[in-house]
Formats: sequence, structure tokens, C-alpha cells
Amino acid sequence: MAETENDDPERILTNHAGEQDLGWIDAAAAAAIQLSEGPIRLQYGYPHEKSFGLRHITANASRVKAINGWGFVSCQNYIWDVAANWQRLHQSPNGRIIAVWPQQGADLAIVLNWTGAYWSVLTALPFRWCKQPIIYQK
Repeated sequence: MAETENDDPERILTNHAGEQDLGWIDAAAAAAIQLSEGPIRLQYGYPHEKSFGLRHITANASRVKAINGWGFVSCQNYIWDVAANWQRLHQSPNGRIIAVWPQQGADLAIVLNWTGAYWSVLTALPFRWCKQPIIYQK
């Protein structure tokens, strides 16, 4: 199948309300993690090679199953909810930021990377609990 303009990996996806900004790393959080404040956005991404965004997340069947197991009808809905409602930021071993929304004894998480203009969702996954160090809590 030929790629279309909508297949652009850099394309920013919108939520059900047509908004690109799904959540926000505010000034207090940015100061605590010593990084930039800005919106959280989801890009279409790459499934494997460069691995980020929606295509990366949905290419992993076990990850999709885990997200659906938490009652989300799609990975996008999961990302929208976690980005809008995160309560803690954790530091991953590779320097990425993990935004966590605690729910019913688990940590629903998205992994973020600063692009210079916004926080891009690299991947998404639910944890029993996120074991990485907490660097900010609302």
C-alpha cells in the first residue's frame, strides 16, 4: 500500500475534540525535572525502525492487549487520558520522562521525549507499578 500524507510519521494526531495538546508539563513540573514546560502531543510515528508514536505502540500486540485490558477501546484513548491526568513523573534509565496516572493499584504510563517544541509520546504501557525514581509529583 502506498503511503499517503496521513501516513507522515511526524504528523501530530488530535484527540476526540480535535486538539493537538493532550496534556501539559507545567512550569512547576518543568522546574522539578529541570527540563522544559510544554504540551504533550502524540505523533503518528514509526512502528519499528525509529520506534515512537502511535504506530510504535499499536505494532506491539501484547501492549495493545494490556491497554485494552484496562478498559480502553483504543491506544489513543489511553494516551489521551494519561496525558490529561498524569500525577507523577518518573525518570527512566535512558533519561526519558515517564508520566504516570495511578489507577486501581496500577500505574498507567506514557514515555515522553522533549522535541524542542513539545513533549512527544514515544510509547505507552500500563505497569503494576512504575519502579523508576519519582522526580515530580502533583
